[in-house]
Amino acid sequence: MKSIISFIKESLIELSIYIQKIEKEYGIDDPVIVYGFCDGLNLVHKIAESLYEYLIAKTINFHTLKKYILSIRNKYDEVIIIGLLSAAYSSESKRLINKITDNISLGIIIPAYREQERMYDYSKNNPNGQNAFLNKIMQYYWIFSDNSLIKSELLFIDDADITKSGDELIKNYNDIKKKLILKNNMSIKIIRLLDFKDGNLKKVNNILEKLKERSFSTKKGGSILFGLNYFLDLNYDYVSYYDFDLTHPIEHIGLMLNIIRKTSTIGMVINSRRRKNSYGYLPPKGQNLTSSLFQMVNREMLNINITDINVGCKLLSLEAFSKYYNEADDFDLSFDSELVMLCKKYNYSIIEIGGCFYHKYEDGKQGVMRNYGDMLDNTYKNLLRHNIETNDSNFVLYSIIKNSQGFAYIVDSFERNRRINENNEKLILRLKKESV
Repeated sequence: MKSIISFIKESLIELSIYIQKIEKEYGIDDPVIVYGFCDGLNLVHKIAESLYEYLIAKTINFHTLKKYILSIRNKYDEVIIIGLLSAAYSSESKRLINKITDNISLGIIIPAYREQERMYDYSKNNPNGQNAFLNKIMQYYWIFSDNSLIKSELLFIDDADITKSGDELIKNYNDIKKKLILKNNMSIKIIRLLDFKDGNLKKVNNILEKLKERSFSTKKGGSILFGLNYFLDLNYDYVSYYDFDLTHPIEHIGLMLNIIRKTSTIGMVINSRRRKNSYGYLPPKGQNLTSSLFQMVNREMLNINITDINVGCKLLSLEAFSKYYNEADDFDLSFDSELVMLCKKYNYSIIEIGGCFYHKYEDGKQGVMRNYGDMLDNTYKNLLRHNIETNDSNFVLYSIIKNSQGFAYIVDSFERNRRINENNEKLILRLKKESV
């Protein structure tokens, strides 16, 4: 076995050659797209497999490996470093997954709403393409195929989408599964929520009844809650959920699973994009004022020190979820906050870790459209509805927003009052103090 330093140098050359090829052919350097192509993912997996061998041979440990990669970060293009760093996370995740020696079950939920573009490859005619569907399946197979003690299912859920994303998913999977031989302990399933309008479900799903009451009108929250109840009915041990895009690699799941299995008092593990030890997501100058304010208001209302409450990458204990599943009722984009408050209400701890993500920040580019004011209003209503213990100090920032002309207005107002060299947190805390 060659030295780990020699291997890393060779890997950096391979990644550089691949990325130059993609830039020349497509003119892009977005990690989500670059590593969404099958060639890109296969290269990351090839590197990860070798790094895994170094880890199990104890030639190096994950902490030292990550530290070394970060030490050379300024010498290489960021897209190259993120690919190598992601491979390191994948290798450690596989090491943790393969060391499990008892029988466990794990479900993975992927909500799909109007994903006809992202499920296919990037091209000039499909600039939003990520090859996300095939990529998710390849990641799922790579991370779980070696350990027969882990029963797992990858579940795609069409969010009652009248644009028929589910039909496209099924069509694609019918083509893919001809070439894919899953292990007996693995399965892939696609659910179209509209198929259950007439009650076509073998077991009673608590969320299905609530969907009926809403005439099957739902956002992401409804799909996630349906999936959680689906796996609860199947007596699974753990469930994770991931956004459909490729920002959060499924194959890093071993790092979350390793933590949640340490004690039954942990109800949730969050893979944060916003911690100091998170890589690949935040822009060089940090998150913008809109995101900063929303995160701070949310944390204050929930009285919890978590940096990324609404991230689409979490792992839940179903033992914990079974205590509060009947109370979960937020089908909107604020559902994460409700899950966090209910987990806390039943005295389960929530652990947040830093992760590695595929993302390219572009100033002014709008991601998923969110009405942050509505999301905070929903969280406020949920706190009251669930009788969560709070006090006035939990609502100082929220009250400032409600007493103004709304969330967007207060962001503009705060920005106008920024002092020279005052970062977002200092700005918000100062204006909060001045308002009391």
